[in-house]
Amino acid sequence: MSKLLIVEDNKSLAKMLSIHISKTSGYAVVVAHSMSEAIAAVQKESFLAALLDLNLPDAPNGEVVDEIIARGIPAIVLTGNLDENTKKLILQKPIVDYVYKEKFKDIDYIISKIERLEKNKNQKVLVVDDSSVVRNEIKNYLSRELYQIFAVGNGEEALNFYKDNPDISLIITDMNMPIMDGLELVEELRKITTKETLSIIGISGDSETAVKFLKMGANDFIRKPFTKEEFVCRINNAVEALENIQQIKQVSITDFLTGVYNRRYFFEQFEEYYKEAVELGTHFALATFDIDNFKKINDTYGHPAGDEAIKMVANAIKSRVKGTDIVARLGGEEFVLLLKSVSADDALMVVDSIRSEIARSELKLKNGDTIFLTVSIGVATRPYNSLEEMMDASDALLYKAKTNGKNQTVTD
Repeated sequence: MSKLLIVEDNKSLAKMLSIHISKTSGYAVVVAHSMSEAIAAVQKESFLAALLDLNLPDAPNGEVVDEIIARGIPAIVLTGNLDENTKKLILQKPIVDYVYKEKFKDIDYIISKIERLEKNKNQKVLVVDDSSVVRNEIKNYLSRELYQIFAVGNGEEALNFYKDNPDISLIITDMNMPIMDGLELVEELRKITTKETLSIIGISGDSETAVKFLKMGANDFIRKPFTKEEFVCRINNAVEALENIQQIKQVSITDFLTGVYNRRYFFEQFEEYYKEAVELGTHFALATFDIDNFKKINDTYGHPAGDEAIKMVANAIKSRVKGTDIVARLGGEEFVLLLKSVSADDALMVVDSIRSEIARSELKLKNGDTIFLTVSIGVATRPYNSLEEMMDASDALLYKAKTNGKNQTVTD
């Protein structure tokens, strides 16, 4: 569990913040009422971020902000009165953000900001600009937000870097650069990516360039010179939009109960893989699983118990296969497994080990009852004449396993 440090000398406010954040976010909260207490806390524990009051008994001029930042902890400033001079002073420091402590609704903003920081640790951003000054400025802004930052000096370097690192989420590119400019970079990137897989933001001092960037396929545009607040908000919004798209896509291809792939996605992927494997002569196998006596489980223990049985079997299958293999729930208590690049003997060994593991396991229900599960499995290890024939063969082998007494693996 990530920990959050709150440094606030108003004990009632600190308690309110701590309770609300703990209940609504699940973060562990440590409270300090002075800079000395804050220093003692960070010497003992690691923190994801810190909420810092500007005026403390032993640090009346915001000294705690410098102290916490110097220890590499992202700082969010809590302030009751942010006049222009104070705001200017705060923004000169490498803080993450600032919030008004009097507004209770801002607590939700704080939580969302902290959650954003945690997510950012897994997001990779590539900065492309021929000016080392601009590159460093952007890197400083985004490193405070905990992004993983990479930087290059022109479009050609950026294109090669992306091809070697396709897990990059966002590319921020200048317009005018040697060798390959920003527009040329966007054009090349969009030949191998989409707006749903890679977010691109163009930057330039020329507002007319915005239209060119957007028409070429950029997701957004930021005009120089930009403020830190605007820049960070636009970047976070771009990454969040990408995450939302990916989340929607993930939901559309997975089974809601088990988290394995759904029927539609499986057949899309299997059809594509089948053609390629047959052309290349690659060995693969298709296994169909069915939970034995599943109706009896539902009738005896109820549908929630049946759901738990389905999840248990799904987890057992997932835990024994390679990341490249595909596990899917076809519906009800039936699952299918595509084992890629595997011999018939190895496929049978993997599948039967799953059957054995399930048969040895116990499913303990909330009411104290224990269920013992078994599965029957049909394994087709030849491509047959078509994908449909291979599926039919796997189903027929599964039926044979059922009629032969269940808790069996039958192969062709």
